[in-house]
Amino acid sequence: MNDLNNKIIDWSVPPASTDIPAFLAPDTKRINISNDSQLLHFYSNNHPLVSFKIIFHKGTSEEEYSGISKIMFELLSAGTDSKSALDFATELDYLGASLSFTESKDYAVCRLDCLKEVFDTAFELLKDAIFNPKFDDQEIEKTIRKFKSAKEQEEADSNYLSTTAMMASLFREHPYGNPEYGFSEEMDEFTRKNIKNCWESYVFGARVSIVATGNMREETALKYANELVNRMADDIENEEVDNILVREQNKLVIVNFNSSSQSVISVGKPTINIKHENYAGLSLINVIFGGYFLSRLNHLIREQKGLTYGVHSSISSAVHTGLLGVSTSVNLDKTREVVSDIIEEMSKISNEMLEDDELQRAKNYYLGSFLRSAESHKQISKMLTTIALNDLDDDYYNGFYRKIKNIRSDELFSTQIDLFKPEGLSIAIAGNEKKLVEQFDGYFDRYDILDKEGKILGRYENNN
Repeated sequence: MNDLNNKIIDWSVPPASTDIPAFLAPDTKRINISNDSQLLHFYSNNHPLVSFKIIFHKGTSEEEYSGISKIMFELLSAGTDSKSALDFATELDYLGASLSFTESKDYAVCRLDCLKEVFDTAFELLKDAIFNPKFDDQEIEKTIRKFKSAKEQEEADSNYLSTTAMMASLFREHPYGNPEYGFSEEMDEFTRKNIKNCWESYVFGARVSIVATGNMREETALKYANELVNRMADDIENEEVDNILVREQNKLVIVNFNSSSQSVISVGKPTINIKHENYAGLSLINVIFGGYFLSRLNHLIREQKGLTYGVHSSISSAVHTGLLGVSTSVNLDKTREVVSDIIEEMSKISNEMLEDDELQRAKNYYLGSFLRSAESHKQISKMLTTIALNDLDDDYYNGFYRKIKNIRSDELFSTQIDLFKPEGLSIAIAGNEKKLVEQFDGYFDRYDILDKEGKILGRYENNN
């Protein structure tokens, strides 16, 4: 029995730090196809699988009507000039292949995953979808109905509302602030003509990168890449996007959501993006702040106070900025307390040098997670996608890993001071408007009430 007791783990004590292994990025190859196109390739014969991506260096921040890109990409697999939507889906299923389209603020991706032995046939389907979409009127009508239904479902989710409000407040004069499903008044512009114009702007008007990973040789990948690129534009003019205005004062916005006894909090702050020399340091500091279970935010708000099931912070990178974000859900009457805790922990991070033990634990977690994210050909495809989108050096991830592994607390302190000051925050809360207004009276000079799409409905001024 004593032996058994000796083996019981004391969960109140963090695990001891261990030696951090070395990392060497996979052997990949970059080939310039034209002035505006490139192929990034990684070969592995561990499995008979291939992942093939077309990356369009153009995103929803450049679309003429917000939300129309999502409609257009949905329609690319809804029938071509020679195949109905049903026939297209049936042929794809027969091959056991997966063809998907995703879009974001800065880019869009067409991704084909399949067995090596069926790639030739699956690639013909990909080309048919990309170059010969039918944009059938009935399919357009059906897709728009699905889009409206999805929009309504998302807008019934307080997490979506809080995130949408935070982005709208943070990027009020920039397309990054547009809601994911666009603005309702622009849906009337989802005509066949405008959808086709949107398609042409991506396929024939955007710079592209091809990422091929898995069981496909370099010369084969280059052949397929050339086959695509030769049919696309070779003289690209990038559209100008407005600069992001960064303010110094914090701002509170509220979205009314009366059907819950909880509130959802989203806090955002513009920051540096992946191309900045301090991005690795910022990513590591974020782990300590709120990026894993042993983070400061989780320890204070969940473990010590018991105010939430979980609170999480993250760093995301876009072409024109980066974003430091915090999200959590709490009981409505504890909302102001938790917002104060988040701001206070940011202030501590920006004013106090990190302890060596805390830093080492965060390194172990971050680098262990990093190593696990570079194992399969699909994970490597994701890494190559990041390199392509941000025009990073081929050796970027080796350098990133070394920075995380070797950086000292005194070297991180300037990044803490510069990037974690609790200034310029957008604090968005989805919850009972009346109770939240009462709770935050006097906390900010003013706060805005937003609708489900992030548009301003009203403004409250400080009574004090």
